[in-house]
Amino acid sequence: MSNVKEFQKEIEKVSKLTKEEKQNFMKNQKNPKLQDSVRSEFAYSDVIANLLLDENFWKFITDNHILTIQDWEPYRRASIATNQTQPVIENELLSKVELTKILQNSISDFNQLRQKIGYQVLDLRGITLKGEDLTEVDLRGVDLSKADLRGANLRGANLRGANLRGADLSKADLRESYLEGAYLESTNLLGADFQGANLRGADLIKTDLTESDLTNTDFTRANLTDANLTDANLLGADFVRAKLTDANLLGADLANCRLDSANLRGANFENIKNLSIPIKFAKKRGAINI
Repeated sequence: MSNVKEFQKEIEKVSKLTKEEKQNFMKNQKNPKLQDSVRSEFAYSDVIANLLLDENFWKFITDNHILTIQDWEPYRRASIATNQTQPVIENELLSKVELTKILQNSISDFNQLRQKIGYQVLDLRGITLKGEDLTEVDLRGVDLSKADLRGANLRGANLRGANLRGADLSKADLRESYLEGAYLESTNLLGADFQGANLRGADLIKTDLTESDLTNTDFTRANLTDANLTDANLLGADFVRAKLTDANLLGADLANCRLDSANLRGANFENIKNLSIPIKFAKKRGAINI
């Protein structure tokens, strides 16, 4: 077959055959990939099967020169039915369709693709998107551990529940982004802009937020144990019931910062500016060097 559309038609044809007809059909076909797709018809989820037969999806893939007939094989194998209701798209599949190119070409197309496949868990560990414009991208629940997102524009991005452990987001623009429940343990956020971001309940253990702009950022119930907030701008930030145990706030600006019921045990308040609560209260909650 000469192109993807022809291959798609054959797949559609096969899907309508009975089991016996499929066996006979296989015997008469010379295309090994098509034969293999019939053999493993039930090896991939219905979500992926429907996606493969979606004309708009194929048009997007072919128009952007992302997928050829030879690349179809990973689709069959990528969503093995250990959990048919929410299969996992493996990194092998994503590398084949060149997810990086999709993100670079069109955020709206990527978001539509995510919606189409039911917001499955995506494995994007170690992906490189340095300096890319990812405004309002939907990466909720995605595994971005050890990803290179230095200087990326993630303004308004949906990163709820995303795994960003060990990722590099230094100098990234995360203004008004959504990171509730995200995992940012040991993440490099040096100089990142989080103005107005939502980090409620996020895990920021040992995260480097040195010189970051955290103006009006919501850290309600977030865990910032051992986080480095040296010289950070915390103007109007909300740390209600947040855990700042052993965090380093050396030289940070806490003007109008809410610290209601925050755990400050061992937190370094040396040379902080504009403390919004009485010093005696900060000491009572465990702050040191104040």
